[in-house]
Amino acid sequence: MGTGFLAAHLTSSDFQVRGEVLPLQESRSVEEITTEIAGAANCTIAGFVVEGSTISTVRFELCGDAVVHEGFAVFALLDGKRVYYQVVGAETGEESFDSNPLGKQIAIASQLGSFVDQSSFEKFPWIPPMNTPLFRQDIDFKSADGDVDEHYGFLVGKVPSTDIPVYGLIESMVDHHTAILGATGTGKTELALDVIRQALSEDTKVFCVDFTGEYKHRLKDCRPIFLGPSKEQADELDAKLFDVETGSYGAGTEKRALREEMDKLRGETKNKVAEFLESEENYFTIFELAEITNSAATLSLTELYLSAIMDWARKHRQARKILIVLEEAHTIVPESTGSGFDFGTQWIVSKIGQIALQGRKYGVGLLIITQRTALVSKTILSQCNTFLTHSLIDQTSLGFLTNVYSPDHCRLIPNLGKFEFIAYGKGILADNPIVLKRDFDPKIKAASDALRKELKKPAADEAATPEE
Repeated sequence: MGTGFLAAHLTSSDFQVRGEVLPLQESRSVEEITTEIAGAANCTIAGFVVEGSTISTVRFELCGDAVVHEGFAVFALLDGKRVYYQVVGAETGEESFDSNPLGKQIAIASQLGSFVDQSSFEKFPWIPPMNTPLFRQDIDFKSADGDVDEHYGFLVGKVPSTDIPVYGLIESMVDHHTAILGATGTGKTELALDVIRQALSEDTKVFCVDFTGEYKHRLKDCRPIFLGPSKEQADELDAKLFDVETGSYGAGTEKRALREEMDKLRGETKNKVAEFLESEENYFTIFELAEITNSAATLSLTELYLSAIMDWARKHRQARKILIVLEEAHTIVPESTGSGFDFGTQWIVSKIGQIALQGRKYGVGLLIITQRTALVSKTILSQCNTFLTHSLIDQTSLGFLTNVYSPDHCRLIPNLGKFEFIAYGKGILADNPIVLKRDFDPKIKAASDALRKELKKPAADEAATPEE
């Protein structure tokens, strides 16, 4: 019992007598038959559409020897178009024929759409009929369909099990906000570096807030300049904040001194930011701070520079495309409710949030990068229009992402492998969420390992004795 194809070419004249058994005059291989019905070579039948399918998600029963896994792509021929679906889940079932039960595997696949102009997935508007065959194609996509013109965007990743490329639009990522999420070691930093390089290639001013110290090494070929207060200024602000916290009741005198110091820093900051944004030579700056243990000081100084960028952008509407990169975003735009922050710190976080919310109107986009999604302000995350999500396991993060992805895609997130992620939004040339994979590059791995080793040296040197 099963579903099959009528593979022979028959005419009505072939049948003369009811019930007659006819020998086939032609002999064709499975490969030849599959090539004909799939419309392409090197295809294998993955399965057939079964009940319970919808426009956005199909269910198909696997053929006995079909091999698919999470993230694999399959396609169906619908209205003359090759419509792609991506496996996001699976389940087993059983059909009973009296005393002879039959086990089956049902794959669940989310629609990617038809691949248009070798650049983007366009949603297909209808459901495939029952028993429609789904195929896998084990070939190099680009060699079969031609080279892809780079003007479509920059390569974000490829669909697993295929060489189908998926592209991103940096203009949409800058005009709106983008979030790169994922646990440590999943590959989000490498993706962020690619986004930054692409933004710079499009003459976008990039202001990167990085307290890890990694970006200045990894992006040194982009010739960054460095903005931020001097160590003396940072120490002075740190001290004045401490005075406010430990002063007498009300700390009136200490608060006045702090306000005067902030006003002085604000004026200097505006001049530095304006010089950078109006420069025709410098397009990339990294915001650095001397080592400060006071998180309130860190947030205060960050707010100074982000406010200066917003003030400039407001006065010079759309004169420059500006991308603000927030690495370790949970330390810069934290979820302040219930975090033990005092009123002043909550006000600063709220101010940074307002900058994020208003930035789009003035050509200022945000790139948020974090491994602790649960601790980032949800007000700001909810303003992101593009999400690139690597593996996460905490339920708070997954709960938030149910507002972004389908339940099937959310169930995939904890199981994503290294360099795998789900991409969705205005910055991705695909109408639906899509699982992508980036190729492992041993050169990047070697450079990253060397940098981490180098960054550990100062601490080791300080701990060493003079004899050592």
